[in-house]
Amino acid sequence: MKTFDITYFDGKTSGAYQGTLTLAYAHWDIRIVLADGAIKSIHWPLKDIQPSEFMGDTNTFKYGDFPQETLECTDPALDEALRETYPYLNFFKKEYYWAIKKGTGTFLLIIGFIIALGWGVYQYILPEIAAVAAMTVPQKTEISWGETMYHNMIEENNEQSPLQYTVDDSLSVLANQFLHKIDFKTNYPLHITIVKEEQVNAFALPGGHIVVFSGILKKVKTKEAFVALLGHEATHVINRHSLKNIFKSVAGYLFVAFFTNDINGVSAIVLDNANNLSNLGYSRKLEAEADANALTIMENNKVNPNGLLHLFETLQGDSKFAPPALLSTHPLTEERITFAQQHIHQVKNIAEHKDLEIIWKQIQSQLKKENTLQKKGKSAK
Repeated sequence: MKTFDITYFDGKTSGAYQGTLTLAYAHWDIRIVLADGAIKSIHWPLKDIQPSEFMGDTNTFKYGDFPQETLECTDPALDEALRETYPYLNFFKKEYYWAIKKGTGTFLLIIGFIIALGWGVYQYILPEIAAVAAMTVPQKTEISWGETMYHNMIEENNEQSPLQYTVDDSLSVLANQFLHKIDFKTNYPLHITIVKEEQVNAFALPGGHIVVFSGILKKVKTKEAFVALLGHEATHVINRHSLKNIFKSVAGYLFVAFFTNDINGVSAIVLDNANNLSNLGYSRKLEAEADANALTIMENNKVNPNGLLHLFETLQGDSKFAPPALLSTHPLTEERITFAQQHIHQVKNIAEHKDLEIIWKQIQSQLKKENTLQKKGKSAK
């Protein structure tokens, strides 16, 4: 009858005892060497031995009630001896058994695979699930979130706002007059805010708010290009691209909140991460979707679709010197330009839109006025 070298813990003290294990018919015969050199014999009846917790090269067995006795054995032959001696019993947890037979290398490989799988789920699958979850949010809730985000990010006299945008009231009034001349075929309460920022940028908040930087307004040269910009950003609202982006960026936290049915937690997570929205990039798929719908909006309103190409040309030309912030979140790819070139010819019925032209000229006039005042202010200093 073969014996195996083991390490024994009595569960009452932190001391470890070296000894041997012999597999008897109805019990395990354990003999340990005490501190004074004496030999102590211990019997573990089979019925009270708990299956092994495999730890690398070491099999760990526990016995009895609390405080449990523990036995550790590093001899790989113990596995085969247990199966031969007790063919009717299983001393290894099923989830470890196959790995034990294959060895430590295989076990570590399995652990590595599980970790990699978990990372892949976290990085790629959870964000997509979060994007689907975004589509289930009631519109009333989304609009309420958007209003809170707008208050936190944009509104003046909000000392807690980390962005501290300065709203251009005059341009905002004109831009909203322009916006309301366009039928976006949506029940979202779309609203434009022009902020005094020289960056060439714009972004949409969930629920209807569109933030346009004065920097991009100075670059856009035609009313048609402005319609294209608004159509593109409005699509990010209408198709919930902005909400999807926020949900995807905090997918892990949202999963925990949904799993625990913490609805207030979901709202808190979304709102706390809204300040990152202006820096969250859209995928090529979402950008293509926004371009396509912008063209549809222009077609439905009989606006010259060349405006989308003019917008792209403006962004491309500006990027030769310094890439606009808009391009970091709305990547301008060759596919987007090609798509616009191929589809603008399909729009046949185009109107003159004198009402838009009048407002557009007022916007341009206000921009010039503010630019003149800005230059006078700098020279006075």
